Amino acid sequence: MNAYLDIYNAEPVRRIELIRARVARSRFRSVAKSLGMAESTLAADLGIRPGSGERMGQAPSERVIGLMSLIGHVEAMVARNGATGFNAAKWLGAWLNSPLPALGGVRPGSYLDTMTGQDLLSELIAMAESGAYA
Repeated sequence: MNAYLDIYNAEPVRRIELIRARVARSRFRSVAKSLGMAESTLAADLGIRPGSGERMGQAPSERVIGLMSLIGHVEAMVARNGATGFNAAKWLGAWLNSPLPALGGVRPGSYLDTMTGQDLLSELIAMAESGAYA
């Protein structure tokens, strides 16, 4: 079972259920580790404030689920192209922290705090796969 691919491939109703159930803070920490990012950096990129509860609020949960779907998107892209031994989460973590010419030199991670921004990043990843953007 691959949680990132499962979320990427999930029907919208299933994603909504996951968002409404609210993401556990331990899941957020796990995602940060998978990406190779400091929790503080990822929290700032996602617009998540530190909290003391076991679960995040609904809006931060939606952004974390969206990020997990982005990781799944990269994993699906790699699988379609037959690559093996590629760590999609680590690649995405590096990509999110590197200034991107297509974004005017801005780090893609700075777009994680809105779902529109996450959609834009997903489009850029899809364009890279198709060769429309390199």
